[in-house]
Amino acid sequence: MITDETVKKDILWGMYQENVTQGRYLETLRANVTSSLIAIYAAIIGVISFDKEISQIDIPLTFLLMALGIFGALFVFKHYERYALHMQRARNYRNKIDELFEDSLIKTLKTKADDLHKTEFPKFHKFRLKFLWIFLHLVVVVIGIILSVFAVFSPLMSC
Repeated sequence: MITDETVKKDILWGMYQENVTQGRYLETLRANVTSSLIAIYAAIIGVISFDKEISQIDIPLTFLLMALGIFGALFVFKHYERYALHMQRARNYRNKIDELFEDSLIKTLKTKADDLHKTEFPKFHKFRLKFLWIFLHLVVVVIGIILSVFAVFSPLMSC
């Protein structure tokens, strides 16, 4: 059993930092994969529309577009889930560190900052950014569905 308060704080602080760093890494990876997928989406749509018509020959590309969009949405959601895990761990370590202070300094400062933020952004502070990232990929799925419908029901339709 560790009895030295400084050692406890150092261990907890290290664990806190590790989880915050892991969360940042996951957010960076999510952004990089999304950027790469956007480039791939654009390339696929460019190939589909290159000949200025949508035909049945484009159906495999529209399905690929839909599959990549679904993959992107699932990837973003999974990375958010992992990010949330590490942030919850970090909060737990931070709260335990705060218990080692007599006046709950960390919690007091955090609560003050949170209250100010809620005052400045009363409607948006509850909105989760993950929904925008997921929505982006789902829009690509819808575009793929629309292009597939055009390819099947309006062959040789000009763009």
